[in-house]
Amino acid sequence: MATLGALLSAPLAAATPPSAAAESAAEAAPGSSAQDAPRNSALQPPSPQPATSGGAGAEQTIPPSALPGGAIDLMGRVVEKIEVFVATGEEQGVWLKKIPLRVGDRLERDKLRECLQVLYRSGRFAQVVADANPLPSGGVALEFHTSPSYFNGNVTVSGLAKGGPSETEVVSAGRLELGAGFTQAKLAESEDRILRLMHDAGYWQATVEARLDRHEQTQQVDVEYHLTAGALARVGKLTVTGDPSLSPARAAGICRIHPGAKVRTNLLTKALARLRKHYLKQRRLRAQITAGLPVFHPESNTVDYRVVVDPGPVVDISVEGFKLSRGKLKRYVPVWEEHAVD
Repeated sequence: MATLGALLSAPLAAATPPSAAAESAAEAAPGSSAQDAPRNSALQPPSPQPATSGGAGAEQTIPPSALPGGAIDLMGRVVEKIEVFVATGEEQGVWLKKIPLRVGDRLERDKLRECLQVLYRSGRFAQVVADANPLPSGGVALEFHTSPSYFNGNVTVSGLAKGGPSETEVVSAGRLELGAGFTQAKLAESEDRILRLMHDAGYWQATVEARLDRHEQTQQVDVEYHLTAGALARVGKLTVTGDPSLSPARAAGICRIHPGAKVRTNLLTKALARLRKHYLKQRRLRAQITAGLPVFHPESNTVDYRVVVDPGPVVDISVEGFKLSRGKLKRYVPVWEEHAVD
């Protein structure tokens, strides 16, 4: 069997399915089910989400490895046999009718490219490789080997913690939409988002294990997220810098973040809102409050929080010519509602 990539190595634009070629080998692993190692929040923190590009119908270049070749004399030979190997068990006759090359035609570069384009554009395959085999008769046998694309099927959740995120919240955070292209990279991003949801709910020791069930006939992958929540984390320490007048005890009281308290949903978000309200009462409308990334200590199951404050100047807003109460001033002047000063 010859691989003639050198002969047909010119760039070839074709519409490809959502999954990248580098991922397709992993997606096409044999067997109807697979299981990933659990993702652990303490040992494997959520990775940054890379920007995604390309979807069904995106233009990509067919790799030279997909093109058959190996000897120049194969070009121009009569094609005596054509086979399309489809992992789903689908009758190859359906695909033989769709490609432009027929038994009896001569093997030509352009027609071969068209065949690959037709198979790629169907959206059914993550990878297509053409192989050519010279025959004793002087002709050539052509084979197209395919790896299927997979799509999201049913998504379920097990191991939910009492009082933690609901199944709906976990599935929503995962963002594996029914019918969308399935790849290992998208699955990893999905697990990272679920871990962030668990962290926000206070479960910093949580792990997520995606259990996959592949259906070859429909090319769908059912996903079950199995959660192991662990114990709720507790607050380690809160550090607020930038305002010398704000003591640690006072900052903890305003933010309601006290060492040893259980970490609850939106703890930090609510703390920042309280701190901003504190400065608004002081008429510091230009106060800037920035939260650093929480630091988790797995050995003690505690989380440290850090907030940087720039109180800004006191801003006086007054009305000349008539009297207006402070309450009405806050109601009618936009900056009080928007928490910003132009």
